[in-house]
Amino acid sequence: MGTGRWGTHWEHCVTVFLELEQQAGFTLKLYQLPKSPQRPAALAQWVHSKRVTSGPIWDALNIGDASQFTVVWWDWWASIQPAGRATGNSISLNKADGLDWTRICKPGPNGLLNVLVALVWWRNMTHSGVATQKWGKAVVDVAWAMVQMKESMGLPGKKAGKHK
Repeated sequence: MGTGRWGTHWEHCVTVFLELEQQAGFTLKLYQLPKSPQRPAALAQWVHSKRVTSGPIWDALNIGDASQFTVVWWDWWASIQPAGRATGNSISLNKADGLDWTRICKPGPNGLLNVLVALVWWRNMTHSGVATQKWGKAVVDVAWAMVQMKESMGLPGKKAGKHK
């Protein structure tokens, strides 16, 4: 995924994701993010392709209209947030404490990996400073959310059922 070339926020996001996955024991169980009609259609295509990360299918998923993908991604991200964080299709970037992250704290191949993969596609679609800044805001928000999830899971072996 090339953390260094996309900046420290992306590197932090990937690090927190890996820590969260490690805390969950790098599970292969198929925990799923909440169903949402706003889910980017490209994710279904990617899963159907057996989650390829190279070749023509992957390449096709990395091109598109960054402005349109920005709207789609934020609508989806807002739709799967814990109660109290999202208002309609917008997220309060206020970093509210005490949220129940059980809804989206989903490790494994059908969980938060999908959020990061969609961020990779979005970044690969961006070609301007403004588009990259919008992507960067999303990266910061995802990293913050995953830190909250990680902290709510407790130590490895404790509250293990929290992400089910």
